[in-house]
Amino acid sequence: MARAIEELAPEEVLVSVLLADADGGHLLRHGAAPNLPDFYNRAIDGIATGEAWAPTAPPRTAAGR
Repeated sequence: MARAIEELAPEEVLVSVLLADADGGHLLRHGAAPNLPDFYNRAIDGIATGEAWAPTAPPRTAAGR
């Protein structure tokens, strides 16, 4: 599904699917991100959620693109 969405706007869209932690906590787990760098996926996996946090930071900036 993530790849299909990315194909709708190549060069413009990168998809990341984050899953809510199964134990009901406030952690996000990496689900899928076929074209984001591994270091980004590792950094996001297990991150705590909160009002001052948003997972929408531009991955191109985070990846140095």
